[in-house]
Amino acid sequence: MKYLFKFLYIINSLLLFTLLISYLSPNIDPIKFWPIAFTGLIYPFLFFINLIFLIFWFFSWKKYVWANIIIVLVGSSFIERFIGINELDNPSSDNEISVLSYNVRLFNKNKNIKEKDIKPKIIDFLNSEDPSILCIQEFTENSNNNYFDSLNTNFLIKNSRLQIFSKFPEIKSEIVEDNICIYKDLKVGNDTLRVYNIHLHSNWANKIKLSFQNRSEEVKMIKNNILLSPYKTLICGDLNDTPMSYTYKTISKDFNDAFVVSGKGIGDTHTSIPLLRIDYIFTSTGISTSKYMKHEERYSDHHAISCSIYMN
Repeated sequence: MKYLFKFLYIINSLLLFTLLISYLSPNIDPIKFWPIAFTGLIYPFLFFINLIFLIFWFFSWKKYVWANIIIVLVGSSFIERFIGINELDNPSSDNEISVLSYNVRLFNKNKNIKEKDIKPKIIDFLNSEDPSILCIQEFTENSNNNYFDSLNTNFLIKNSRLQIFSKFPEIKSEIVEDNICIYKDLKVGNDTLRVYNIHLHSNWANKIKLSFQNRSEEVKMIKNNILLSPYKTLICGDLNDTPMSYTYKTISKDFNDAFVVSGKGIGDTHTSIPLLRIDYIFTSTGISTSKYMKHEERYSDHHAISCSIYMN
């Protein structure tokens, strides 16, 4: 038993060290040192494995528990990015604006989901939610139908896989980078709201270094554009990166994460990888949020997410 405890402590020590390194991942540009970005990607798993070790050592009455307690507590502030513990949301009001963001994976064009009639089911879902602002990633133009026609908007560009639909009048639209970022300026009452829709480079197992570094370049270019916005700003999209990433820190600086503000429960947004949160809604100063929701429908490899926003 003595040797078993020592062996487990060696394993635990390596995992604790990796967890500690993961706390640094949001601060280090993957272009300068990409391996640390991987520790941020697996942070939720590192946290829960070390939490299990903490519980094990606690009930085994071993002094090893203190290293786990200290390192877990050091990073405790990051937990709210993955697990929502907010109180009841504000009631509906006249100035409430519903926002929904969804990576629809080309409406199952490639038959990744074996279930039939995925596209009509997505359309029915969007009809039932009836958001005031809808941001779609991995859109296909041939998905156009009466639902999209009825919205007060036009396609930003032919064949674009990013689209923003809205019930508000459109003032301006622009492509920041083709199929990576677009925005629209919307007339909301007497105010103007700029809405960004983002889809960053995906993770590929055989090109993980390139994935991290591509997102680093993309997010810096996008944030430079966002900083030029003269209006209150809403950011939606699939960042393909976790809240423990350089990508997240760059985008979220000076913005509020709707999940952190008003989310409840586990915030994972990928349907097949547990604890993986890669889809987001951010708001600038002057916009408050409530009623964040992760929708459980599995019509894509992503869950749709939504919230209510209020222009202050």
